[in-house]
Amino acid sequence: RDAALLAAGTRTTVWRRLVPVWAVLGVLTFGLVHAQDALPLPPQYNPATRLKGWADLGEHLDEVRRQLPDPDRVFFFSDAYDMTASLAFYAPGQPVTYCADFGRRMSQYDIWPSPADKVGWDAVLVRRDGPRMPSQLEEMFESVQVTHYQSTHRGKPGRPFWVVVLRGFNGHWPNSGSGAY
Repeated sequence: RDAALLAAGTRTTVWRRLVPVWAVLGVLTFGLVHAQDALPLPPQYNPATRLKGWADLGEHLDEVRRQLPDPDRVFFFSDAYDMTASLAFYAPGQPVTYCADFGRRMSQYDIWPSPADKVGWDAVLVRRDGPRMPSQLEEMFESVQVTHYQSTHRGKPGRPFWVVVLRGFNGHWPNSGSGAY
């Protein structure tokens, strides 16, 4: 019985000694996360860079859309779930966005309607990978124009994007049909 009380007391003492260490680590982590803009990290080593630049991308997409012949007949899509979801928020007017299946796993975008009713429309594809584009794009559109866009956030580099302006959608929408989750 005394040994059990001694062991419990030792554990409590160790716990009490570690509380200040955990508190300091917590405050340090909080400070580093919130001050990461002030840290002299190059963008490629800053893990928060990929979270920055979406608002700037939205403004760029609005410019791209307005430069097309009929800005009201432009839809936005990506081939990655997270990019498509972000486009739904940051693209001009927060439009319905689509996620093309060029060989990825299934998502809710595969269950929701495709842009099949947008034959003749122009589109803007936003990707994180480039400059090689999926070969299916040439089957889907009359023309494909690929550009690299370096977004900014508070005057510093944000996430880089590949913005593809596509003209004349023909109604063909890719679907790998793999059914893989």
